[in-house]
Amino acid sequence: MKKLLIVRPEGIGDFIIFSAVLEEYTRVFTDFEIHVLCQESTVELAKNIPFIKRVIGINPSRFRKKYFLYYLYWTFVLCRLEYDEVICPIYSRNLTIDHIVRLVRSEKKVVFDGDNTNDPHDRIVENNIYFNHVIQSDKNFKKEIDRNMEFINKLGGNLDIKTLKTKVWFSEKNELEFQKLSKKFDLHTQGYICIAPGFGFSIKEWEFQNWVEVIKQFLREHPLFKVVILGGLKEKVLSGKITQSLFYLQDKIVDLTGKVSFVTSTRFIRDARLLVATDTGVIHAAAAVGTTNICVMGGGHWGRFYPYGDLRKNIIVSYKLDCYGCNWDCIYSEPLCIINIKPSDVYKRIKEIL
Repeated sequence: MKKLLIVRPEGIGDFIIFSAVLEEYTRVFTDFEIHVLCQESTVELAKNIPFIKRVIGINPSRFRKKYFLYYLYWTFVLCRLEYDEVICPIYSRNLTIDHIVRLVRSEKKVVFDGDNTNDPHDRIVENNIYFNHVIQSDKNFKKEIDRNMEFINKLGGNLDIKTLKTKVWFSEKNELEFQKLSKKFDLHTQGYICIAPGFGFSIKEWEFQNWVEVIKQFLREHPLFKVVILGGLKEKVLSGKITQSLFYLQDKIVDLTGKVSFVTSTRFIRDARLLVATDTGVIHAAAAVGTTNICVMGGGHWGRFYPYGDLRKNIIVSYKLDCYGCNWDCIYSEPLCIINIKPSDVYKRIKEIL
């Protein structure tokens, strides 16, 4: 079979949004074996997808000359890859992603013309000469899930936004781990909610005291429930501060931060009554598995990446300002759109749901 490489080395949330259109690539490229080059953090997500034959994980933030050995190794690896076709369906490309695509050997390379969100100096436009086929996009504002659909439809797909649904695939290992821990912590006797206080990058941070207040108020009014705290290793300090502040409720709080993978965390979210989180990958995971979620969301990427799908389940709590859509180039000394969201604003929505 011919081989197709899809280049998508972005974050977890971006990859989950892309999952809504991934299967359409198998219908458009019927005689191709599909490989994916993704970020290291999304390798497990990609490997669980049954129609992807090979997954290559890279860390784009380290693929720079200042990390010389890492850069040298991956330059060597990428130059040895050879494909019949390479596709980069990313709307807001950057120079690192373009460099990765250019290194892979292929007679046909397809990219989105996109925008300059991640390249304010418009060097991406200059790079377009290196690619055989540049997909011209509709320049009106669109949600990211619509952009993904636009790209594949211009390659011959036939998707409708009304039927698009993101998805997370689980392995047997994910399921067994979930069942073991769920039984250990007795999560299904009365039910549980999930809290994911991580924030991706600092400007999205919602102070830990706010999370403490939300959990405290929730358990005061719902004493039979449990609270499962989720996150990666880099959230261990944050979750530790939260659990220490709520030490007197330790029998009601299960802290799985850094103890399970992202996909296994998503399995916990699937059976949860509710997820409360900031605008990170877990919110997209909840939307993919159909769990009602509350997103504490600022205005940097307002409306582009979230919400989408069932807006009765995918809920935003925000503090509206005129500067929304700033791409996190904040005009204030601190992000007022996040700071001004109060725990009571979030808990009000929790009460409405429960």
